[in-house]
Amino acid sequence: MKTIVSDLDGTLLNSYGEVDSFTKEVLNTSPIHRIIATGRSYKTAFPLLKGVNIDYYVLLNGAECRNSQGDILYKENIDLKIAHTIMNGLLERHIDFEINTKEGDYSTDTVFCDTTAQLTEQHLQDYKEIRKIFVFVHDEQKINQIKYWLDQIERINVTSSSWWNIEVTSMNANKALMVKRVIETLHTSNDVYVFGDGYNDLSLFKDYKHTRAMSNGVNALKQIAEKVIDSNDNHGVAKEIINLVKD
Repeated sequence: MKTIVSDLDGTLLNSYGEVDSFTKEVLNTSPIHRIIATGRSYKTAFPLLKGVNIDYYVLLNGAECRNSQGDILYKENIDLKIAHTIMNGLLERHIDFEINTKEGDYSTDTVFCDTTAQLTEQHLQDYKEIRKIFVFVHDEQKINQIKYWLDQIERINVTSSSWWNIEVTSMNANKALMVKRVIETLHTSNDVYVFGDGYNDLSLFKDYKHTRAMSNGVNALKQIAEKVIDSNDNHGVAKEIINLVKD
């Protein structure tokens, strides 16, 4: 049985942030294992996938994994001292960010991150399990300065899903590492097909042979993909799954 590993935004989701009915039908009726690999938290990913049979959720760029019932199977937290160094540095620079923790999602800007609660000083002191720090700045010069600063910090992974954001996880957390653990759980290593569109999918595309980049994806991904498929607005993932299960 083939295993499908798919990103959400820009890949499985269309430009309206939805899984269309055709894609849902293909996912639910095809004889495949279904793994979602996203930068989103479970709180924001699960509602988008209602009505879709998902076997495993690789979340927060590989910092957390849950089964189909939503139970946490694996987790990788950012070293707490490093997390506080980053958060304090962002606050000093007046840069907005979101943290994804064991207790929930919190942000300095709940208007932009409207699914989060307001981040307070008490949260910074209390929370011991921080999975991901999501930085957002709609200023190219500032975002590049923050990237340069973060690149000097050891024992973290730094990636992004768009030009205006930065996603920070533990050095032991990326999509490829967590997907590998899931694949081992499934006792399968062959016929794994990876779908993605962004920079945070690069680790998967480097580790797996059968890679499918969306035509709307970044060039860095399309250049190393085994195949470039149709866009997220034209049922790219669903049409490719149909082709794969025919083989």
